[in-house]
Amino acid sequence: MGRRITELANSPIQVRAASEVHFPSAHEGQGHSPMCGGSDYHESSVGAGSRPSSASPSDAYSGSIHDSDVFMESQASRSCVLFDIPEESPSQDWGCRSNSMGVCPRDGPFAKFLRATTFMTESSANTTGTFRKHLAGYSEPYVKVVKRLVKRFTSPAAGLENMTQEHNLRVAWNEDWIGGPEATTVFDTDVPLPGHLLNVDFSARFGHIPSIAPTWEDWLNQSQGTFHWMTPKGPSPGAYMYISEQTSRHDEPLLDRHRHTVLHFLAAYAPFSILYQALASGTVKDIVNYQNTAGQTFMHVIRDDASVGPDQIEELIRVARALSFNMLARDCYGRSPLHVLTMMGKTIRLHSLHDLDPREYLQRDALGFIPIIDNLSPVRPYFGGDLSSDVLGLRHYAIPHPALHPTLSNDPAVSQESQLVQNIRVSMENRFHEDDLGHNGLHCLAMATLSLGSIAEKHGLDRATESLGPRENRKVVDSSEQIMELRLDLLKTLLAAGQDPNHRDVFGNTPLMAFAAALPEENEYKRGPLILQLLIEAGADVNARNKRGETALHIAVRFHRKLAARTLVKGGANVDARNCEFQSLLEVCDEKMQSEPQAYSKYLACRAWLSGAAHAVQSPTFWQEWEVKNRVIVD
Repeated sequence: MGRRITELANSPIQVRAASEVHFPSAHEGQGHSPMCGGSDYHESSVGAGSRPSSASPSDAYSGSIHDSDVFMESQASRSCVLFDIPEESPSQDWGCRSNSMGVCPRDGPFAKFLRATTFMTESSANTTGTFRKHLAGYSEPYVKVVKRLVKRFTSPAAGLENMTQEHNLRVAWNEDWIGGPEATTVFDTDVPLPGHLLNVDFSARFGHIPSIAPTWEDWLNQSQGTFHWMTPKGPSPGAYMYISEQTSRHDEPLLDRHRHTVLHFLAAYAPFSILYQALASGTVKDIVNYQNTAGQTFMHVIRDDASVGPDQIEELIRVARALSFNMLARDCYGRSPLHVLTMMGKTIRLHSLHDLDPREYLQRDALGFIPIIDNLSPVRPYFGGDLSSDVLGLRHYAIPHPALHPTLSNDPAVSQESQLVQNIRVSMENRFHEDDLGHNGLHCLAMATLSLGSIAEKHGLDRATESLGPRENRKVVDSSEQIMELRLDLLKTLLAAGQDPNHRDVFGNTPLMAFAAALPEENEYKRGPLILQLLIEAGADVNARNKRGETALHIAVRFHRKLAARTLVKGGANVDARNCEFQSLLEVCDEKMQSEPQAYSKYLACRAWLSGAAHAVQSPTFWQEWEVKNRVIVD
């Protein structure tokens, strides 16, 4: 709990919001504001002293709480009058008067706790038992009143107006419903990755970014005793021997703090001939497929050498593949080595990949790029032909009801709901199938509405309409146990059919991101995490990023999915990840609490868990984001 409070105290958005909250009081205008303190107070109040203008917003909580004070929850919410607040102290009196400087000469056991943060959380950790611990010696009614006051009057949402009924984020099949059109993308920002540390120009290129703090030089000085391949002045002493031909052995499992091997170092810094010799020697077979913390293989970080032509690229691919190098390995942005070579303008000859299925390597990355292969014109395969009515056991769920058949509905939205189900059926017969927006069967399953009740609610249909089928079927919604179990069964069938859990749609989103955003958490809370866990076990990259630099964990936070966030962290998600705007998970949560007050309590619960059990920090540095770290243990 102490760690979470510290992170809350470091939240500039919440500090600013808390400082702007206005709480009218019965004493207002008389110098007796209960939140800001006054000259008159009761000696057994929770705290004492007037609050100087330069004090932290949390310092206001040391003001007096009178038994006759009247508090207002917010201008937009109902007033709440609390009479007869207990006035008591433990065995030793901890109330005190302020001195002439407005400073309390001694603090009680709870005063420091209150000043540590802008507000308390509503997570399970903020239970009455926690307050009992901090208020040891006080009676149960007193503890409960303090808990209620802390939660109510220190929330940034308390001062927000127009608090409407909480809305539900909707899935839109024909747009980028996961991200916003104005969001910063990798197109707009030069985002540093750990592979850039293998270049001496790292500081010149990225030193202006605030998260590159401490500087590269200072970070190296703080990392004494650990191995590094590169420094701002060039290769480290331990790395220089590999480019000075002082050794022909390159099979040592020597890793830096970002999991770079000697192959990464040679590819990024050494002349092409030295890299080729290391591969041709065969001594690097055991490390040839090592990926750094961003998923980059040695070929992802290869130096752009204009003197290297098509013949050298063909030979490089040949010797690498002879060592079982995976040409389809993808980094966190979905780029394979073929994407990287294409972006460098290198010619990739088709016969270098003669035994690979073009549908496997002609895959888009997070930015929508597809590798260009010489003498190969990528043509989207045609998957025509009549569909079988019995597709891998899906016959009972192919169309929830005849009213949802595309040819029987005049509502385009309802027709599209049916089309998503049809896409799922097609994907079970052909694992490479995707719709016009790049969604494969897994994306469609995440977006599909599988219950008549949810379809009627989503599209404003009258549930009493007889065309929707039997009345009992119209009561079932997507968050019910029955439909969640159906979705889980369909997922198992799609994965067994060979669907790619890392396939990206035209917006750069993976199925894991779609499920993290779309899975309901209202009623059934067991099968949602099972769905995400099954995807991760099937190979879904839990740290894959879309074109905004977001991981599935970022998306779960934006859509206030606490259960999804827990499951992703349990599966190895990086809690220090930042998006293309260099926002951490906690900063995204803070921003959403301000912009989406209707869902404030859900964002607050996400933030509480992340900053507590998940050990997320407010502003992680580049070094924290990308260094090798232990997986967070989730109970």
